[in-house]
Amino acid sequence: MFDVLIYLGIGIIVGIALHKFKWISPLIEKLTMIAIYLLLFTLGLKAGLNKAIMSQLYTLGLTALLISIFAMAGSVGIAWITFKLFFKNKV
Repeated sequence: MFDVLIYLGIGIIVGIALHKFKWISPLIEKLTMIAIYLLLFTLGLKAGLNKAIMSQLYTLGLTALLISIFAMAGSVGIAWITFKLFFKNKV
């Protein structure tokens, strides 16, 4: 974990040093997206090669779906309660 913080700190320092070069920002954006796509691909590849994950895919997918539905419902519920308590009279 400490090495991650070191890399982050080095990146911040290099970013501060290079911020005056306007051409570098679009390049970094493209490289970041390529890195994210590559990480997602390798994550999917690793999951596809894992027999334990693939054998439990239906159960895992159903669990993920239920968690997502309840998380969204909870968010909407809390937003509705917040609106009713704090903003109803202002609209």
